[in-house]
Amino acid sequence: MTLTYKLDGYWILSNIVEIPNLYEKSLKLALGRGEEVLFDEREILKKKFIKVFGILNIVFVFMSIAAGFGGIYYVSINIGGYFQYVILFFEGITYFLVLIFFGLFLYKLSKRKSLS
Repeated sequence: MTLTYKLDGYWILSNIVEIPNLYEKSLKLALGRGEEVLFDEREILKKKFIKVFGILNIVFVFMSIAAGFGGIYYVSINIGGYFQYVILFFEGITYFLVLIFFGLFLYKLSKRKSLS
């Protein structure tokens, strides 16, 4: 049996504010689908905080992707030879896939009716 601890920032924050599934609920609120997301009075009272958390999550992902493309630009002007093209290819594919999959995740999340 392996013991795992959820001690990263998300789990600590989720436990402090006592809201399970904080990430998914916050993204739904940020996308305007909050009516079916909040289940009890404690969550309804923290609705504004949960929505801001969701908006910040979306902004963070897109800023990370923008920083990644900045890294691609840096590599393209500072590294020479064939290695430059290998790095550019793999970084470009990686960030493109992250952008596509996160967009699909947000789309499916906005269309889903309930948290199951």
